[in-house]
Amino acid sequence: MSSVKLGPIGQNALHVSDIERSVEFYGAKLGMVKIFAAPNLAFFDNAGTRLMLSAGEGEPSGERSVTYYTVD
Repeated sequence: MSSVKLGPIGQNALHVSDIERSVEFYGAKLGMVKIFAAPNLAFFDNAGTRLMLSAGEGEPSGERSVTYYTVD
């Protein structure tokens, strides 16, 4: 059985309650570069690691996040 070799973190996904406010915070306040945006979705670059913000119904901000690793 071969083992999977984890690489660096490729993306962090964060569920937010207010996408516009979150885009303003991560872009203007923290200085992250926005890569792409769509309704209820935004992607930022954070020194090579992507941050994905998603809004919608469900848990409030901070209750759910996902980390994506690159693999070899």
